[in-house]
Amino acid sequence: MPNLTNAPLLFEKNDYSVAASFSEAGIGLQSAFAISSHIGIMVNASVAPFSKDNFYYLGEAGLGLHNTLGKRNRMHIELFGGAGMGFGRAKNTSSFLGSTPNLTEEGKYLRYFIQPDIGFHFKHFEFAIALRLVQVNYLSFKKDGVDFNELPSEYLYEPAVNLAVGFGGDGFFENKKIFLQFGFSTSFKDDIVFYNGGIIGGLGIIYRNRNYNNGFHK
Repeated sequence: MPNLTNAPLLFEKNDYSVAASFSEAGIGLQSAFAISSHIGIMVNASVAPFSKDNFYYLGEAGLGLHNTLGKRNRMHIELFGGAGMGFGRAKNTSSFLGSTPNLTEEGKYLRYFIQPDIGFHFKHFEFAIALRLVQVNYLSFKKDGVDFNELPSEYLYEPAVNLAVGFGGDGFFENKKIFLQFGFSTSFKDDIVFYNGGIIGGLGIIYRNRNYNNGFHK
């Protein structure tokens, strides 16, 4: 299940962002911190704990480069890479047999990613495009409790668009924006070796320590 992408649009040292979201992948938390004027780190987590028969979690961390362009530094370019570990369990569905009653599949996997993104911020609006490439390597995979001898592995392409709107002002809305993200996840091959949630989409709120609502420049 693909999680939402994190395009933090960092500006300078000590900038940070924290976001909470809800999507098909469940509840998500995203964070990023600029450890220098051009280097940033991110930590992301998502979990769908709503049913023991359909359960999912993913945690990941990344390191990357960031920079701004233009007279008012409104254009952001970033490149992050990292890794994470996830687990998923699904009942009554199968990528191999179609929908099958009482069939349970589950697996634990490592996921590596590289993510270039480009974004723009304005007084009340932000826009970012992230082009994430991931490799998923299963560490274990079971169907009805029986281990697979050949563990699945796959490369996936996951582009997404992030739109954020802020209302400005002081109090609760200061430094916060509501965001909507949508995209897709697809294999580079026609015959994917495991079921993959093809849609990336979610709604959330993001907080930054820097007030993007009023713009900024060096």
